[in-house]
Amino acid sequence: MKNSIFLAWMVSRKLGAIHQAHYDGQLKDDDPVEILERRSGQDSYNSSEVAVLERLNSDELKELFKSFKGEDLTRRIRACLMLAGNSEGLMRNTQKALEEIGNESPLNKHRLSKFNIKV
Repeated sequence: MKNSIFLAWMVSRKLGAIHQAHYDGQLKDDDPVEILERRSGQDSYNSSEVAVLERLNSDELKELFKSFKGEDLTRRIRACLMLAGNSEGLMRNTQKALEEIGNESPLNKHRLSKFNIKV
């Protein structure tokens, strides 16, 4: 009995790892905007999504953030900050991009105050 439970557990773990690897492989080609849209309003993510965003430098993130309008801007920047919570490099680049945007005008500084970024 114990052997069959252990075997079932091992098979389950193996299948889970295979499924995750497949899912991670699918996400590597995702567009950063698609990732941020998908994760907007959620508290979960996959490490492969963080890896995609980590490849963006602060200038690329700045350009990306400036392309967002209206409610998309807030939702997507919050999603990026959530994803950056476990990535020092992504957080550093995100903060730098937001600081630069905030320093462009008093209005931008005001808009970014809701993200608790010191500008």
